[in-house]
Amino acid sequence: MVQKSWKVFVGVVTGALFLMATVAFAAGAPDKADLSKYKGTKSAVSLDHKMHVDAKIPCATCHHKAKDGKTVACGECHKKDADGATPSIKDSFHKTCKGCHDKAKKDKADSKAPTKCGECHK
Repeated sequence: MVQKSWKVFVGVVTGALFLMATVAFAAGAPDKADLSKYKGTKSAVSLDHKMHVDAKIPCATCHHKAKDGKTVACGECHKKDADGATPSIKDSFHKTCKGCHDKAKKDKADSKAPTKCGECHK
């Protein structure tokens, strides 16, 4: 019985520490993410970072290569053209962002997640 209680206690403490770290990281996050350096043939996308944080979308959804609690810029791995197993920056954004928005629309009819080109590229 004591061992089970100890495991529950450790789990709760670990969860609390993870939550505190997430909140601390999000508190230092920018309100808007500047994606203009990734502009292709269409206008650059203005990403409302604060809205995504407030919606409690896990950071790892987009920042899948974060190291030591620090994010890695998308363009560090994703280049203009695909490189082997790494998709191009455009394909990566479209798969990650548009894919998530399409899922939000499917799961929740009143979702305001943009899915059309002109709704993101203004």
